[in-house]
Amino acid sequence: MVSVSYTSDLFAEGASPYGVPLTFLLSQLDLSAIISDIEKTYYAPCLTHYFHYRPELMLKLWFFKQYHKLTFRNVIASLTDDDLFYLLTAKEWEEYKRHEFRLPSPSALHYFMHNRLGEEGLTRIMFQLGKEILHYLNHHPELAKSQNAIIDSTPLEASRYSLYNAYNPYYGILMSKAHIISVEGYPLYCIFSEGTEDDGTYGHRLVHAIKSMNPQFATCLCDGGYDNFLMYAEIHEELKAVPVIRIRDNYTIHFEATRKEIWKLINSLWKEGGDVHDSHQKKLTFLYNLQLEDMKNPDKYKELVGMNLRNKNITYYKEIEEQLKRRGRCEQFHSQMKDVFMFNVKGCQKYSRANYVMLDFITAQAMMLAYLQNGSLNKSLAGFV
Repeated sequence: MVSVSYTSDLFAEGASPYGVPLTFLLSQLDLSAIISDIEKTYYAPCLTHYFHYRPELMLKLWFFKQYHKLTFRNVIASLTDDDLFYLLTAKEWEEYKRHEFRLPSPSALHYFMHNRLGEEGLTRIMFQLGKEILHYLNHHPELAKSQNAIIDSTPLEASRYSLYNAYNPYYGILMSKAHIISVEGYPLYCIFSEGTEDDGTYGHRLVHAIKSMNPQFATCLCDGGYDNFLMYAEIHEELKAVPVIRIRDNYTIHFEATRKEIWKLINSLWKEGGDVHDSHQKKLTFLYNLQLEDMKNPDKYKELVGMNLRNKNITYYKEIEEQLKRRGRCEQFHSQMKDVFMFNVKGCQKYSRANYVMLDFITAQAMMLAYLQNGSLNKSLAGFV
């Protein structure tokens, strides 16, 4: 069999993936760090002495299944010899041709996804893929200096006859939600929720979820659903980014959080370590990290930091609105996900909805990571065969 390389067709600037086998892209995807973690975490040491399918093969079969919207029953039957040539190692391919290597059964693939890894394993893989994406972005000459993160949610449509998805009056449908943080159009992390839950709650969770990825964001853009004091403070202190959040129409300046009042407060907290000679940024960091366990509102000073940052954004209201126009990048990603993948909860059982949404998200992450690993800034997910 003669292999075909689609490298120039796929990774060149402006290249189109139309007609390229998805399995070729997956063959160019390096998952070695993730696979090593899966082996250590989800396989007992004694299994190294027994045959088990390579986790890398199982993962890439997943991605193939999710992309082509296949069932467990027909995913293996859908693979061509070309697909197998790209997915299998040279040894496995030779053994397969001699009928000495059997592909995993649908039940083996199902067990690997739902039982061996489960929701915890999927979340772990999603985090590691996001971290790998950030690593390549941080070392890219065009994107390393100024990265703009975006936090947003997107509706996940449910069947009109669903008994357990909430009706959202804003969208007028039964739905769930996917809360997503992305950077420059690259997906980093996703959290599933019911369709009527508050976006702000999940904004906090997204910030803390990716903190250990050590991001280098210049700004973090959010819509009005995240306009709360703690969100400003957490983006500023946890992500070290400038919070750019759409300000609600009923906004007001909080005079207790002006620079002058902050300095007065720092002066009164000298016993706790407050230093009026510090820069304003250090003063905000000091207040954010000050522990207030005995108070009714332990986040009092964090909220004060958020008020100060929000006051500044109100002052530069027009500039903030101009920056928020860049949020269109996340809308493009959400739209592409819904066009290419199912990325909804139609037909999903109640307790499997989050897993299937996460699987679509992880597949998109893996495809975009493959582009980055091969020096390409292409982000197109459509057109693979």
